Amino acid sequence: MAVRTWLYLCRLGFKNLWHNKVYTAASVLTMAACIFLFGIFYIAVLNLDGVLTKTEEDVYVAVFFEETAAPEETAVPETADQPQEAEQTEALYDFLMARPDPWPWLDGALAELDTTPQALRESPWMRVLCEGVAEDARRAAAAYERLVRFARETGIFEDFAQREAAEAEAFRRAAEEGPEALALRGETVFARRPSAKKDMPAEAVSRFAALRDEAKKKLTEAQQRAQRLVGGLEERCEDIGQSGRMLEGLAEAARAFHERFAVLKEERNLLDFHDLEHCALRALREESVADAARRRYLHVFVDEYQDSSLIQEAILGCVSNGRNLFLVGDVKQSIYRFRLAEPGLFLQKLADYGDRPGGGGRSIALNANFRSHPTVLRCINGVFRRVFCGGAMELTYGPQEELTRGVTQGWRGAPVELHLAGRCDEEDEDAEGADALTPEAREAVRQEAEIIADRIIALRNAPERHYRLSEMVVLLRAARGKAEALTEVLRRRGIAARSDVGEDALGRPETQAVVALLKAIDNLRQDVPLLAALRGPALGLEDSALAAIRTAHPEGPFAEAMLAYAQGEDALAGALRGFIEKIRRWALEAQVMPLDALLRRIYEQTGLYAQAGAMPEGETRQANLRALCEYAAAYQTAQGGGLGGFLRYLERVRSHEGLAAPMLGERDDLVRVMSIHKSKGLEFPIVFVAGLGARFRAPRMESLEKHADLGIAAPLIDPALRAVRPTLAQEAIAAQRRREGIAEEARILYVALTRAESRLILVGTPRSGDEERWDAGDPAGAQCALDWLAPVARDEAGWSLSRHGLRQPLPALPESDRAAEFAGRILQMPMPPLISDSLRALAWTPPAPDARPLKQSVSSLARVQAKEGEREDALRTMEDLPRRPLFLEARGLTPAERGEAIHAFLRAVPLDAQDLQAVCRNLVERGVLSSEQAAALPLGKLRRCMDGPLWQRMRRAETIRREWAFNLRMDDGAACTLLQGVIDCCFLEEGAWVLVDYKSDHVWDVDALLARYAPQLALYARALTQITGLPVREKNLFLLEKETGYILP
Repeated sequence: MAVRTWLYLCRLGFKNLWHNKVYTAASVLTMAACIFLFGIFYIAVLNLDGVLTKTEEDVYVAVFFEETAAPEETAVPETADQPQEAEQTEALYDFLMARPDPWPWLDGALAELDTTPQALRESPWMRVLCEGVAEDARRAAAAYERLVRFARETGIFEDFAQREAAEAEAFRRAAEEGPEALALRGETVFARRPSAKKDMPAEAVSRFAALRDEAKKKLTEAQQRAQRLVGGLEERCEDIGQSGRMLEGLAEAARAFHERFAVLKEERNLLDFHDLEHCALRALREESVADAARRRYLHVFVDEYQDSSLIQEAILGCVSNGRNLFLVGDVKQSIYRFRLAEPGLFLQKLADYGDRPGGGGRSIALNANFRSHPTVLRCINGVFRRVFCGGAMELTYGPQEELTRGVTQGWRGAPVELHLAGRCDEEDEDAEGADALTPEAREAVRQEAEIIADRIIALRNAPERHYRLSEMVVLLRAARGKAEALTEVLRRRGIAARSDVGEDALGRPETQAVVALLKAIDNLRQDVPLLAALRGPALGLEDSALAAIRTAHPEGPFAEAMLAYAQGEDALAGALRGFIEKIRRWALEAQVMPLDALLRRIYEQTGLYAQAGAMPEGETRQANLRALCEYAAAYQTAQGGGLGGFLRYLERVRSHEGLAAPMLGERDDLVRVMSIHKSKGLEFPIVFVAGLGARFRAPRMESLEKHADLGIAAPLIDPALRAVRPTLAQEAIAAQRRREGIAEEARILYVALTRAESRLILVGTPRSGDEERWDAGDPAGAQCALDWLAPVARDEAGWSLSRHGLRQPLPALPESDRAAEFAGRILQMPMPPLISDSLRALAWTPPAPDARPLKQSVSSLARVQAKEGEREDALRTMEDLPRRPLFLEARGLTPAERGEAIHAFLRAVPLDAQDLQAVCRNLVERGVLSSEQAAALPLGKLRRCMDGPLWQRMRRAETIRREWAFNLRMDDGAACTLLQGVIDCCFLEEGAWVLVDYKSDHVWDVDALLARYAPQLALYARALTQITGLPVREKNLFLLEKETGYILP
């Protein structure tokens, strides 16, 4: 029957072709043309690829060097891959140094990469990946169970759901059996769902379809992952072998790095922490040393054992005799795996030790809690009974792990609060700063901060007792960036708060006011700092007064307008004269006083320190002002610079990590915002945990994967295909790190919750789809902490679950205290508004090019004088030349930068120094010089200069000053100029000054160079005589290139 049907269809087909000849011919020609064009294109691609391959093989570059070429001239420049290779080498080195047997372990890990298909099928890598497939299969089976349960409850498609659920259950069993069982199974062919009957509710049918789609997706993804895993093992094995051969080169680089690093440390008599561990272990492996240690230490007590590393475990094994170890720790608080702590050591001890004496040891459960209220303990136990369920979560929360009440508090207790803020669908990565947060993530932080602020205000007068702000803390998983944004909202709500995560003291209003005043003291011509100083603590002008000054004198810089207005007779003019007198007095004091003493004098004379103390967070503000003094003293001790140098130093600090805020004292009554890691070991009566809706950071697959149990792995780089693909070993290590990361996140949450004494308040912002996971009952599949907390808060007693909608920001609280209001007005310093009457007056143009500035350096004034004497060409300096574009500039230090390094060295080197190399190393360690600057110093020339007659005179001098900064008022009748400069060296000899100025210029014509710098030294001599009242007997221009000093007339 089948044959007859087939013949009938064939005859019918040919008949149709015959009757439709035109269509048949057109179809055949179209297909032939397509095949022909595809063939031409394929042949062209093959030929082009062959030509390119041949070209790459034939083209080479021959480089010939002269026999006399120096090594640095023949060095191979860095390629784009070298930084990555260096980074991988350093990462591998750090990983190996945390092991007791780094190099044997590395050899064994490399040997494991030379494998066979059968060995690969039985390898730990395959076991880890199969466990991952089994977890996916269990999630798919659980999804089908929810589908069957829904179908049974609604009475729709129950038989259909059970058939697909049985398929998912069969796949789950195969995944748990191993790769052989998985290899026998193919992908499920899903049948079409039966049509819905008229009596079936449309909402139930839609919900059934959604649940089925979710279950199908999970099952399909798990089966596809399984097929990729068990298919092509021969090719996978070959890929691992090829990547292993590339890793051998990286291993050799790590060995070479270790040897060279050891030599450098030995030359400098240095040991790092790795050296301390390995030296101790190397010594203890000597039997005589180990026996002596065991005899000396009768008992070995180890605290925080859960954070031990493998090498620390090896050291303990050498010191103890196996029967005198007393280990204390809580593996649920092991949160330093990123520092190579190994919680598996604790878990192994826990498994080996029983609860009875004898055998390998005894474990004692210390689960009595003397910190938290019983209500808090019950809720914590309820969460972690579900979370720590064994398997991927690494431990089981049984009766011995549950916290029991160790102390009874005098009140009934309050429920643990879980607040769900308005939804946020923005993926937030860990930001390096508050400004790096996306607008959506910043809004989520603001919503949570508003909830926290409400609860803080309410809990100040809680029913049980009055709480101080210092008894409250806000904990964040990823605090950097979010902590600053959250603290900002709390302060705006009138709540004193401080972030312990790198808060920049320079960003606070009180320090900004001081820095602006210092800038005005250093250079009155800067309009923005001058305006801030006029509004700040030194004078406290209103906007109307500033506008009046500018309106009266609309032209020129604001400094000129202020000086002109001060000649008047009204009250404002009198106040300006007093301000100008203060600025001039402080400027002179800055030349002779230490910077920290100057700052304290400014605090006292302006009343700023007292005003800051009268404001909210007064003690913190005063601590910031003290910290600025301490940094000024440290800067002057290390670098010896003046006020201008200190201001430039603050700019560099602000552009990098900022000025660290001072530590809090016991009297500081403010809310602390810190990371969970930093809170470990601390306790607070009220604990807020925020950011619980943030996604866990899933570890990305790295180009060099490392694991203590699984070895090392790297991707396969295929030069022929120009492709990089991951190897099975690399996938396994990355998957294991992801599983360990989820377990670590659970332990971090445990640390956060157990910091609370009386009240625990949790705040998170869920995203779309989060609530669907809350019913899954899959702790290992959690994507954020809310997946663990919300189901417990919803289902169990002792919790208070609150949902909040999107909130608009509340206005800032007004300052009721008069002193706080006055200090806030002074310290906030907004720019003056451009009101309509003074709009024209506030707009001014820069002065003419030939106008004499109010402040000028010695070198620039010398060049102006030389130009007026028609010697512009002879006196033109390298600094006057236009700078070349960056792409044309040579790498390395410029001549000006090299000169700065030499001057810094001559300023700091002791007069009787013998070992200049040691002096250089010391200056690099102190941060006075960079390593590049130290390498550029001509130490041979400097040594010969220091052995010369001029330095001998310096050593015998009565008084010597080096890098002496000065200010000098010069009045030539037409204009008054503040002259600033720095004298390289001057010393007293027979009651008169000998002035020395170092020059590192390249010398072509000595006479021209002397004539070039003669006006500058004349100004130095004039300033030195006018300031000190002592004559200058000798002006010495010391040319470092000539190693000789030249006396100028």
